[in-house]
Amino acid sequence: MKRFIISSAAIAMSLAMAVPAMAVPAMAADGDSKYFIDVTADNYGWAVEYIDYIASNGIASGVGNNMYAPGSNIIRGDFAVLLNKTFTFREAKLETYALKDVSEDDYYAQAIANCCGAGVITERGMFYPESDITRIDAILMIYRALTNNSLISGGLTTDVSMFTDGNLLTTVERQMAAATLNKLGLINGDDKGALNPDATMTRAEMAVVFTKLDQYIDEYQTEAAQKAEEDAQKAEEEAAQQEEEEQQQAIADESRDYSGENVEEAISASNGGSISVDNCTVSVTSENAISADNSSEIDVSGTIVKSVGGNAIDAKNNSVINVKSGSATGTNGNGVNAESGAKVSIDGTKLAANGNTPQYAASAKGGEIDIENATLTAADNKGAVTVGDGGTLNISNSTISAVTGTGKATYTGAVDVISTGREHSEITLENSTIDNSKGAAFYLRESDVTINIKGGNTINAAMLINSPQIVKEEQEYGNDIELNLTDGAHIQNTRIVLDPKTVLSIDIDDDCYLGGQIDTDVVGYINLNLSQNGALELNSDLYLDGFINEADLDFNNIIDNGFNIYYNETNSDNSWLDMKEYDLVLGGKLIPYSKQPIVR
Repeated sequence: MKRFIISSAAIAMSLAMAVPAMAVPAMAADGDSKYFIDVTADNYGWAVEYIDYIASNGIASGVGNNMYAPGSNIIRGDFAVLLNKTFTFREAKLETYALKDVSEDDYYAQAIANCCGAGVITERGMFYPESDITRIDAILMIYRALTNNSLISGGLTTDVSMFTDGNLLTTVERQMAAATLNKLGLINGDDKGALNPDATMTRAEMAVVFTKLDQYIDEYQTEAAQKAEEDAQKAEEEAAQQEEEEQQQAIADESRDYSGENVEEAISASNGGSISVDNCTVSVTSENAISADNSSEIDVSGTIVKSVGGNAIDAKNNSVINVKSGSATGTNGNGVNAESGAKVSIDGTKLAANGNTPQYAASAKGGEIDIENATLTAADNKGAVTVGDGGTLNISNSTISAVTGTGKATYTGAVDVISTGREHSEITLENSTIDNSKGAAFYLRESDVTINIKGGNTINAAMLINSPQIVKEEQEYGNDIELNLTDGAHIQNTRIVLDPKTVLSIDIDDDCYLGGQIDTDVVGYINLNLSQNGALELNSDLYLDGFINEADLDFNNIIDNGFNIYYNETNSDNSWLDMKEYDLVLGGKLIPYSKQPIVR
């Protein structure tokens, strides 16, 4: 607890309790005080240890010249100072309590005001600060200070039978104060068991009381802190147990099956539960029809799912939804949505989006969607699928249908790759059809993406990739696109359009073919890795940044149709060309040129 020393001003005005410094006397004899020559084994020997305690702990010191004056009395003003220092009461205004015999200039004035504010001093009008304090007044003030600071635990008592003169305690408060402080071990009767409530308190008696008070408060606060810590830990454990029980109950509540039902309310698993929906019709408005969150799982089979204003199927936060057969349609919402690490598997299902403000048949923003044997139908002038922000889309044996344009005012394709950050997304297309005859297969904005096109695909689109330069909405960073043709992929008579901030890396594997017009703009950045048994056919001149040809200088894997390929002579990947010009097979040339670094 906080230690205190009464100010030296008190020395001149009453029996002072402290001095700025205290000289230590010569080596004391056994049983004598270590600090005061007038406290010995023969003179107040019963108080030696207490007087030395308050001296060594800075609670109070002597009256000067190595003297303590153990037999001198304590005045009421000094006692107020002791209590105020001990309990650090809040500061109060003296004028509030109308004590006529206490002046604001008195050294004990502020302490008395604070004791009044704390309810320790209850007198009004006269306090008699210069009078010696009686034992009962000291007991009352200590009791009030402990009570008002919540430093007493356990029940209070008025039993004063331990004192032979307990009958002199004529009020309940006096009885309770004396009995409680005795119970706490702070006061005792004299050798005859008398409390002597009206007797004055000496400095020696004060030392005993404040030693015990100081030790009691330290022990109480330590025990209270330990108990508070134990209670907090217990409460935390109980809360954790309750949360676990609630989670288990929530999982149990969610883990149910729907079969052959017409459901007109949302089906949701959000606490790790497992739900099965079989051969049902689920139709809701203004919310997601079937949703999974927080590592939950839902299996949907043979079910027609519709939502107006929400997503028909929605998975978030590492949840899994498996959909087999049936259909999922979002009106002004997505047919299927996967985000935040969730995964949706689609097999043999019809996915669609429509409405006045349509979304997508499938949306994978930060989640994964695996689609096979499915049809995906877009609303007019809207993409069928969107991927981005680290999303993954795998499509096989499926058909994607959309109707969009290709102009600079067109902000969509059959598959839209649009991101808000630079997380890497990935798309894999195999044995599938993209049907968007007047628009692009892939429309890109601000994305880092790998597009894997495998064999067996049919792409009926005016453009393979469209990332147009839109002056009014210029991209901040552009796209990083990796286009991989593998497993016998063939794309012909296509077109790729890139804005100035986009980098496209094309990898054409063995037995794969890419033909068409590829970015005629000199400022485009294209890297080409052409395998020896792959094929590239040109319908226009092609400008490359980096060029690797596994056929080396043979160039028989390039069907140039008389068009030229320009390669960046400053790119170290092109060092194998020695900055020379080469003839291609059908009359075109491979020509070096100097290209400035990309500006993003």
